[in-house]
Amino acid sequence: MGVGPDFERGGVMPIVFNLRGMLFLALGFGAAYAADQTLGEKSGFVFGLPSSSVAMFLSFGVVALACDLVYRQRKDRTGGVGRFFDPQGGGQLMILPVWLWGLLAVGFGGYHVAGEAWVRAYYAGVLIREVSFEKTWLGSADELEFSSDGRVIAVVPETATASDALFLDVATGQPAASDISMFRFRPTDSEALSKDGGRRVTWTGNSIAVGSDSGEPRQLELPRDCGYGCVHAVAMSPDGSLVAAVISWDEIVVWDAQSLEKLGSFRKYGGSVDALAISPDGKVLASVSSGDLQYWKLDSLRGR
Repeated sequence: MGVGPDFERGGVMPIVFNLRGMLFLALGFGAAYAADQTLGEKSGFVFGLPSSSVAMFLSFGVVALACDLVYRQRKDRTGGVGRFFDPQGGGQLMILPVWLWGLLAVGFGGYHVAGEAWVRAYYAGVLIREVSFEKTWLGSADELEFSSDGRVIAVVPETATASDALFLDVATGQPAASDISMFRFRPTDSEALSKDGGRRVTWTGNSIAVGSDSGEPRQLELPRDCGYGCVHAVAMSPDGSLVAAVISWDEIVVWDAQSLEKLGSFRKYGGSVDALAISPDGKVLASVSSGDLQYWKLDSLRGR
């Protein structure tokens, strides 16, 4: 008697469809919340965005879209209408936000995943590994130092002193017991020394000078657009042969401390670098960014 078509064109089905769209969005938000709670804040970054946030976007988008696709497939099998819009009324208009938000979320999350994959492929021969650690303070790190045996690394918060450093295992990023005497911390906030104290590097907001006991300090050549504040962090190798610096927050440059020749540079894509350290053997450069530690092959930086 025409009850079905009249019922769909009436005022009940639009409400049902709207509720369906709201349910799919709610399920998407639920998946995003679960992903965030599962990963937490110590799971690292994906192309500059916390991995928990990337997981939230992907989970929300995939779940919301999957719910609608599954529903449409079942409707098609039972003879229902699987169109996105009901030309007889606004019955399925709530599905439009599901697809708009779902596709945007998947696209945004996918962009960060693809960007991270590109960065890791580009630095495949340079980046040794990246480990995450749990920060116990707010703000950035002020200093990073290897232990004398190279097995432990110390992270000093910007609001603390060396005695408050967080000691981490180089391989795992987990807290490690260590003796503060095994570390060669900076004598001042703008000076670093070689192990024997015979060579030093000093810096200001826009200059870096390398000196020794037997000669006057010499200025390193910095980019022309390096204004005040562009030099963010500096480190010297224990033997005094290498100097590394963070320029404009994300570019790491390495020089030969004797010839002042620039050996190489690269950018830490997806986040700023807080501090640097060079391993006792001079083969590894460590950098810290928020709650992540990166280890780079110094030999592979030449010419980059």
